[in-house]
Amino acid sequence: MYETIYKDTEGRPILVIGELEAFTMVGEAIKEEREACAKVCELQRFSSPVREFGAKDCAAAIRARGNHD
Repeated sequence: MYETIYKDTEGRPILVIGELEAFTMVGEAIKEEREACAKVCELQRFSSPVREFGAKDCAAAIRARGNHD
């Protein structure tokens, strides 16, 4: 199947792509979102070294989820 755009009966565009491309696109979006969340954890600034370790540990746990999917 080739990528193409059709319009539905109400004139809205509908993108038709292959199943593999759709899974790949969604998988990449998930990876990007996971990395963005991990970076938010890493950027947290805490006065306590214990809490800072927790933020880094949280970021590592988020990134590790991608290795188990």
